[in-house]
Parts: sequence; C-alpha cells; structure tokens
Amino acid sequence: MQIRRGLIISILTILSYARSQVGCENADLEMGNFTNWTGQTGYCCGIYTPNDGIINGRHTIMSGSAIDPYSCGNVPVVAPGSIYSARLGNDDVNNEAERLTYTFTITPTNTLIIYKYAVILEDPSHSPWEQPRFEAKLMDQFNNVIPCTEYYVAAGPSSGFQNCGWDYQYLPWTTIGVDVSDYVGQNVTIDFSTGDCSLGGHFGYAYVEASCSEFAIDTRYCITDDGQNSTELEAPVGFQNYLWSNGSTSNITTVENATTGQIVTCQITSVNGCVATLEAALTPSDVSAAFINSSVCSGDTISLINTTTYENAVNQSMLWSSSDGFSTSSEDFVHVFSAPGTYQVELFVESDAGCVDSITQSITVYDLPIADISISDVCVGQNTLISSESSIQGNSPLLNTWIVNGISSSGPSVIIPTAQADTVQVQLISVSQNNCSDTITESIIVYSNPVAGFSYSEVCANDPMSFTDTSILYSNQNSLSWLFNNQEIGNTSDLEYTFSSSGNMTVTLIVQDNYPTVSCSDTITESFIVHGIPIISYSGDTTICEDLPFSFSNNSSNPTGEIMNYEWFVSNNSVSTATDLFYTIYNEGIYPITLSATSTFGCENDTTFNLYVYPIPEAPIVSATTPLCPGDAITFNAEAEPNSTINWFGPQNFEENSFSFTMPFEEDQMGYYSAFISSQYGCISDTAEVFASILFINDFEDFVFPNVITANNDGTNDELNIHENFKTCEEYTLYIFNRWGNLVFEQTLYSPQFRGKTLSGDDLEEGTYFYKIIITDAVENKGVKSGFIHIIR
Repeated sequence: MQIRRGLIISILTILSYARSQVGCENADLEMGNFTNWTGQTGYCCGIYTPNDGIINGRHTIMSGSAIDPYSCGNVPVVAPGSIYSARLGNDDVNNEAERLTYTFTITPTNTLIIYKYAVILEDPSHSPWEQPRFEAKLMDQFNNVIPCTEYYVAAGPSSGFQNCGWDYQYLPWTTIGVDVSDYVGQNVTIDFSTGDCSLGGHFGYAYVEASCSEFAIDTRYCITDDGQNSTELEAPVGFQNYLWSNGSTSNITTVENATTGQIVTCQITSVNGCVATLEAALTPSDVSAAFINSSVCSGDTISLINTTTYENAVNQSMLWSSSDGFSTSSEDFVHVFSAPGTYQVELFVESDAGCVDSITQSITVYDLPIADISISDVCVGQNTLISSESSIQGNSPLLNTWIVNGISSSGPSVIIPTAQADTVQVQLISVSQNNCSDTITESIIVYSNPVAGFSYSEVCANDPMSFTDTSILYSNQNSLSWLFNNQEIGNTSDLEYTFSSSGNMTVTLIVQDNYPTVSCSDTITESFIVHGIPIISYSGDTTICEDLPFSFSNNSSNPTGEIMNYEWFVSNNSVSTATDLFYTIYNEGIYPITLSATSTFGCENDTTFNLYVYPIPEAPIVSATTPLCPGDAITFNAEAEPNSTINWFGPQNFEENSFSFTMPFEEDQMGYYSAFISSQYGCISDTAEVFASILFINDFEDFVFPNVITANNDGTNDELNIHENFKTCEEYTLYIFNRWGNLVFEQTLYSPQFRGKTLSGDDLEEGTYFYKIIITDAVENKGVKSGFIHIIR
C-alpha cells in the first residue's frame, strides 16, 4: 500500500549536499582540507596580510566535538550540524593577522550564500583601533563589498558577544544568508580575517565555514490519498526576519489545501538589514515505491532492484529494512540473510519534494544444501566408493553431480579407480529442488604400495632364526610387523626369533608406508621347516649287578623325521655308535651313561643318566633245629647282609622267603634245604644248604629198654631216659612195681623221667623193680613190654 503525505517545501539550502554545494565545492570544508580556499598572513592593526599561503596553526581544519577553551563551554569548534570548520588565527600574540578567502562563480543554482562564524577575542581594553578583531564580507569581482554582507567587530562592548572571565569575549556561532541573484555570471569572494592587538600582547581568532545553494522556493506539494494536500514551506535559514503571504513570521509556514498554481511569497531580511522577496506557484509531486521481488538461496546475496517511480521529483532518500534487522539506504537492496526462511522486506522512499511511500514484500530464502563427502587418501589398487554426505534442512532430495578428472557422473556415489600413484580431484555439486547448490572439491592422493620381502636360513628348534627384511619402501615414515601364529613377534627391520617347537612354520611380514593421511601396506608369507631336536628316549634297567651284561634300547625319534646318528658314552668314554647299547661293567660303582643323537640337518640332543652297578652279596649262613618227633616244630635260620631278601627251597616243593621261620616237620620233609639272598639292589648271592631231620623216628619194634639206673645224682645214668632208649615219639604209659607187685611210679611221654623215686618223691631202696610199658595211640593199644630194672645208689 502506498502512503503519501505533505512534504516540507523548502528553499534549497545546505540540507542536501548534492544540491547545496553546486558551484562552491568544499566551501564547507567537507573534504577535511583547504581545497579551493586561499590563505594569507600578516599583522594588525588594521589587518594587513601581504603573505600568501596556508600556514598550519594559523589556518587550521577543526573537527570533532571539542569546545573552545575561552568560551566557558559555549562555543564548539565545529558549527552544529557540520563536520568540519576552519580556525582562523590562534591564541598566540605578536599582533598576527590571518585571512581566508573563497572565490566562485555565481550561477542560477547557487544564488544563496550561507556563511557561519564564531569569534573569540581577548579584551585588553586598548583603544578601539588597537584591539583584537574579526572581519567577514562578500566582494564582487571588482573587489567591491556586496551590500549587506560586511561584518566588522573589535574587542570591547559589542552586540551579541558574551564575557568569559574578565578579559575574554566570545560570539556563538552565527549564520548569515545572502541573496546574490544580481551577480549571476560574476565571480564572488567570501573573505574572513582576524587580527591580534596591535601592541602584540593579546589574541583574536575565529571559526568559519560557508555553503551555497539555489535562492528559490521549491513549490512542489505531495498528492495525498484523501485529497487534503496540506503542506509546509521552509525559507532558508540565516536571515533575521521572515514574512509569508499568509502572515507567518517564522522561516517555516503551513499552506492548507494546497492547489496547483497557488502563488506563495516570502519576504526575508538578513541580519544586516537587507531585504529580498521570494515568489513561486505550487505544483503537485508524487512518488510510488516499488521493487522487483526475488527469492534466493541461503548464503547467497539477494539483490532487489528498486523500481520506484517519481512524478515531478527525484529521489531524496530511501530506506530498506528487513525483518532480520538489516537496513540500508542504498539504491538497491543487497543483503545476505543469515538463515533460510521467509522475511519481510520494506522499501521506504522519500522524494526531494518530501513525498514518501513504502512497500513491503515477502522474500523467501531457500535452504542451501551443504555439500559434503567423506574422503580419504588411498593406496594403489584400493578402488574406493565415495558417497555423498550432503544434507539440507528437511532432508528433501538432492541431485548430486560428480566430476572426477574431468569426467562427470550423477548419483549418490562414485567409484574412483586407483591403478597407479596419482592425485585425483573429486568435485561434488549438490543441487536442491529449489535449484540451490553447494560445491565441494577434495583431492585424493593415491599412494604407492610398498613391496614386502624377506630372507632367512632354517635352524633347529630352540636356536635363534634370523630374518632379514628385503622390502621396497617408498615413504620416509614406515613400519613393519613380523607375525607368527597371528601374533606379532617383532617390528624391527631384522629379526631374530627362537621357535620352541619344530615342524612346518609360516612367518608373515607386513610392511607399511605411512603417509600424512593414509598408510599403504603389503604382506608376504614364507613357509619353512624348523628342524626338530632329537627326542631322546631309551628303555633299560639303570641298576645292575657287577659282572653281568646289560643293554639299553634306544627309542629316540626326530619330530621332523630326519635320519639320526647315535653315540653311547660310559663315563665320558665312547663305547658304541650302534642304535642300542650292549655292555658289561665288572666293578661296582656309579657310571654316567650318555646317549647322543644328531639329525642329518645337524640338530643335536643328548641325555645322561647314572647306571648303578652293585656288588654280588655273600651267600647266607643257614641253620635248622632237629625236632624229636615227626610233627614237632623245626626252626630254620639264615644270616645275610642287611636290607637283603631271601628265598628258601626244599623237599616237597618247599618255598619260603623269611630269614627265620618255624613249622611242623614230618619225615617226608627231611632232606637238604637251600637258600640264596637278593641284595637291596637286586643282586643274587650263591646258594647255601642245610640238612633237616627228625631225631626220633623209631617205632615199637626198635625199643631197647635199659635195666639199671644209678640214682646218686652224679649226673650219669641218674634217670630212666625213655627217649634216649626208646627213640620213638609214640604215646606210652610206664608202670614201676616193687617186688611185691605194688605200683611205686608211673610216667607218660610228657611226664618227668623215673629217677629212683616214688610219685611222691621218696627215694626207693636199691634193688630190683619190675616195669610194664604200654604203647598206645588215640585208637588202641599198640603193644606192651615188661621187664625189670635195678636201682643202684
């Protein structure tokens, strides 16, 4: 929606630099220097400046917001609303004088001259012609002072000056407007000068600037939608009095219900009393804000072209503003929105006639895809599949285009072959549905692979085996790894490794060239034999007896099957190279036996064990008791060396292994009994013999009965020894009768022998006595014998 309102119709003044400075460039010192100005210096008083040239410190460009130090804080060094001024003179003394002049040609576009000054004078109360001073004037091309433009002041009581302290006076910034319409085509000069006191002890200086514009009324008014074309008119500043045709007396007046062709006048009077009248007819003006809408991708610069149209006007100012807080007064809207989305962009325009309008449109900033690929350097032979990792807000589909080495393809991924070392450029262009795109370019370096290789020499198990790296490497940074059974066994160039077992082995070498972003490797595996160490094994008794031959069976083997050679040593003396050992040792002792085995590859092993040779023990000393009767006990005894064992052999397949034993003995067991011992080391002695018999083996028929005893206790024939005489072990009962037939004694096989005493122990008289002996067994009487016996004392 367009908006139109009344605009201040003004006489062209310094409000617009583009129009105010036509024909008087840098009169307001906007360049920050004295371009187009002329400087002079001299002395006072009066002011005499014969010396040409700008002198810094006496002709000084001022800027900023500083306040003059002698104005009690009331005079800024730059006029309000301006950027620069010139300080003419300074606070030095010595009756110095300074001048600045500006000469330009008057044209219909610069018939209004505005100049400004602020003055600082020290008041020493000298005579007026000796006092510090300031002068300003306009002169025509004949050096005549243009009427109503001359201003002269010396320190002392002056109109408009104010005191600061007891001896400083200051005049605040004063604006003078001059109509020079009568001088069109002539050169006009602005002249400013300052002077110190003529006695040389007090200073005077001033701040000045100037400008020019057309001395005319801009009578355009803005057309409003409601037809109420009320507008304000503004006369130029710098004049003392104003009188409008509607009676208004300020420099601004309001014209109600302005109409086309309406005449407006304004009489203006300058500070020094000069009068001029401005007259113009009102004319309508309009402005219609417009711009070409556009959409853009996020991150891109949007340019909205201003198509605003003007009627009886030109652009004075414009302001673009967007809903993200950005604003600009440029002709066109050029901006980068920080994020995708929908934004409101407003264009507000104002014409030089003061008419305004605005328009607001929605701008769409589309999401920008983010092109991305995950890429890494590779090694020769590693054809790599590179996929797009591009993304966009909302995950809408993207069209991906790949360019690899100048070859274009489409799709979510691309395969890059790597047949040789090279640098491959990969470019991905990701385009959204709204034709927003992003591009990323990456380079893949294809590195050469190393060539793995090594040499070695076969060894026996448990011997260190040497491996020598012969690989071809291309990088200064590299590494290698030796593997056995999938376990690392080393990482140095040359390796020594000891295999604890034998057989067919494989060792792998992995070599790796390490580049800044990738590592390339090669692997080689070699097979070889770790030759077996002979496994010594034998069988045989390690304890033998002296003088006996012995043997050891060799059961040795080789894990890797090589043929082996053997050698036997007894007490470190080689005795045989046969597989098995047959040998005899004749003296007791401990003898070290060594069996050495060597394979045809040269792997060796041996073992040493002790052979214990023990002496043959002495035969045992044997003895046996003699039982009286069959069935009586017999005891055998043997004596031999300690810790030995014994073996007895005898009639009736008799065997026994006790050194002393007792057993019932019968007639059929009589005969020779032999025994031998085994020492604690198993050595067997010679055999010893003993004859075993029964004392009494006679029967009833062999009975011989004595007929006399001498019972005198002299130790000879003191008793009737039935065993000695009868020599039998049969049961019997002996009865002794006296001559009268009375029983005086009775005995059996196991009762006490008859000693010439009665059963009660009384001695019998010498004489003849009769006996009767009855032989019995468990069943019947076997026989009876009788006779007589004599007792002699």
